[in-house]
Amino acid sequence: MSPGTQLEHEMLRRHAEILRVIFETLPMGVMVADLEGKLLFNPAAERMLGPGGTTPITPERTTVFGWYLSDQVTLLPPERFPLFRASQGEQFGDELFFVRNLDRPEGLWISISGGPLKDGAGPVSGGVVFFQDVTERRQETQAITLLARVVEQSRPPIASCLPTNKARSNL
Repeated sequence: MSPGTQLEHEMLRRHAEILRVIFETLPMGVMVADLEGKLLFNPAAERMLGPGGTTPITPERTTVFGWYLSDQVTLLPPERFPLFRASQGEQFGDELFFVRNLDRPEGLWISISGGPLKDGAGPVSGGVVFFQDVTERRQETQAITLLARVVEQSRPPIASCLPTNKARSNL
């Protein structure tokens, strides 16, 4: 092997190691699938969703992951599974799903973005999705919305029961 070729191989090896470290330490979940449906999960994805398994993903198998529509009851139709859509060439961003499975029986809300994997300008070779757990943020938003409705519908309005500036200055 020529010195130039050796240097190129060493640079490629270093780049691959850097990419591996980034993939393994990202705080957001990453799932990758090739066209045969072979899966790759990063550690954050496994913490959120459970182990990815080695069985290739197919549209029929997506129900195993327990992905639901926003009603938290209706299973996501297989053709709408984000990683499947990304592998079909679709680009999407910031979609909200509810996921409940044996590893997460209480369920969690995730915000997910994804798109196709391509080698340069070549054909689609798979799909990748990035996601984060937004359960806490969603619960906070729902609590604020509920509180706002309670305040709006209170009789007499809660705001009228609060001391005015004039009354506060007399305290």
